Amino acid sequence: METTFEEPHLSTRPIRDLGLRIEGTALAPVVEEFGRELERADIRRVRPRFYLSSEWGVPFGTVAIAIPFYLAHPELTRLHAERTGHVEGMGRASAAATSATCPAGMPRSTPTRTGRRPSACG
Repeated sequence: METTFEEPHLSTRPIRDLGLRIEGTALAPVVEEFGRELERADIRRVRPRFYLSSEWGVPFGTVAIAIPFYLAHPELTRLHAERTGHVEGMGRASAAATSATCPAGMPRSTPTRTGRRPSACG
């Protein structure tokens, strides 16, 4: 059964109560591509956990990446776009992967231990 989201009720419900998941959505291939990008960059000991939150981010001192919850459902993505006029990281998988990977503790200006930057971070 498809979930319908009514905008007036969204602001009063915790994200965890919306029934959203990364698995089985358009976000899943992006998360999988991130794992492959780590492999290609020979980064094998870091495997971040992805979770839905109110915005992109990486909590300090963790190996976890927050993905905006509205990206987990097309209707929520549409509502967000209507409210803000844009949706960061959408439009193509590589743009979404860049939004997801650069906060992963690998800033563009900081190379990895191998001396290389992951290509997704520019």
